[in-house]
Amino acid sequence: MLGKLKKYLGIEGVKISLTFDDPILKSEKAIFGHVVLHSLSDQIVEAIELKLVERYHRGRNESKLIDEYELGSIVLADPIMISKNQEINVPFTLNYNPVLSEIDRFGEENFFNKGLAYIAKSIKGVKSDYRVIAKAKVQGTTLDPIVKRSVILE
Repeated sequence: MLGKLKKYLGIEGVKISLTFDDPILKSEKAIFGHVVLHSLSDQIVEAIELKLVERYHRGRNESKLIDEYELGSIVLADPIMISKNQEINVPFTLNYNPVLSEIDRFGEENFFNKGLAYIAKSIKGVKSDYRVIAKAKVQGTTLDPIVKRSVILE
């Protein structure tokens, strides 16, 4: 009975983590890496969903605004059988399309504008954080394992 409850809730089930190939270049518009799956019991992973999310901050103090944008996603839909105490690496390529603000578009016009755009972003308190979210759909569980990992796009 306790074993069935643990399996239903995903306790002692599949654990998920992410590794990335270094460095992650903005110019490639893709993130290369591996989803690492590990389990303390025999499990079947039905699918793995990956997303790249940008958290865009602007403004200061009371006028601070934060938006989130999904830049890209992929679903790895091939079922994966994981045996007890087995670790599996699943390679992935997550393509994305960056969202450019008006300041970013202005900065890409030429080298001189790039410096002005940097100063304007500093004055307005503009900053972007990126993270990859991976969620595995495990057969027979209610609470699917999920991992969020920050990335730096160079």
